[in-house]
Amino acid sequence: MKWYLNFGVIILFMGLLFFGVLQFIPRTTLNTPTLKTNILSVDDGYGYQIFKDGKLVIQQEYIPAISGQYSFRKLEDAQTVANLVRNKLMNGHEPMVTVKELAELNIVILTDK
Repeated sequence: MKWYLNFGVIILFMGLLFFGVLQFIPRTTLNTPTLKTNILSVDDGYGYQIFKDGKLVIQQEYIPAISGQYSFRKLEDAQTVANLVRNKLMNGHEPMVTVKELAELNIVILTDK
């Protein structure tokens, strides 16, 4: 009888230990969308696309926030702004880009074609 009691206490202790450890393991949610960027080559420069779970949600062929239709001159600039927009979406913010943000990111804006 004492043997069964000791065995039961050990099983109970192991179960509590197991579930206690689970509390400290980071959980990933299956509902977290996957956001990926793709850089486009357009007639006179670059643009970008953003995909959510493999579906195209944004296609930006021109530099956002400026007047007129001017493409990014450098691939790196398009990637930088695409990353900014992706990060905004991942944090639940609107994907709007401001002129101030473009300036802070040192995005080259050449309005003469």
